[in-house]
Amino acid sequence: MAPRCRLVASWGWSRSQDLALHAVKLITGHLVGTQTRPKEVSPRLAMAQGSLEAGMAFTNAILGATHAMSHQVGGLLDAPHGVVNGVLLPHVIRFNAQIQPGRFVALADAAGIATDGVAPDEVALMLAERVRALADDVGVPRGLASLGVTEADVPRLSRTTLKDACLATNPRDAGLLDIETLFRAAL
Repeated sequence: MAPRCRLVASWGWSRSQDLALHAVKLITGHLVGTQTRPKEVSPRLAMAQGSLEAGMAFTNAILGATHAMSHQVGGLLDAPHGVVNGVLLPHVIRFNAQIQPGRFVALADAAGIATDGVAPDEVALMLAERVRALADDVGVPRGLASLGVTEADVPRLSRTTLKDACLATNPRDAGLLDIETLFRAAL
């Protein structure tokens, strides 16, 4: 067994999920506080812990379409990765939720969204809205065009996204037309 496979097998996907969910709780609960109360230590400590746990989780579980697409925009325009992720993530959540909405229920719970009695597809849409609202709260642009992406860039960005390793672990298969549609929706 390859070294990475042994690490994942011994450390476990369950632990990665636990870390990811706790990171979501910490980040959604404290990100705005780092900007509104920049000298207060507790939001910054929570964000540092959330960042650490998110990194530990995705080291084992890898990432998905949001990051695969973000890498391309960052490479083309030298745009900040986190900002591009903030623009793209709600679109990718909605895309992935069309096939596997149940995967978003635990994430929504961790983000503080009431999910009891709500259909998983509605929960996923609520999560996408919560992510966009959080992005708005911290000043993330509403579209990639604000960062300099144009319609003319979409075909190139989409082709290079298909070559990004992060796309392989997206929960829903995404082809060229899917990626182009996501980029256009995010413009």
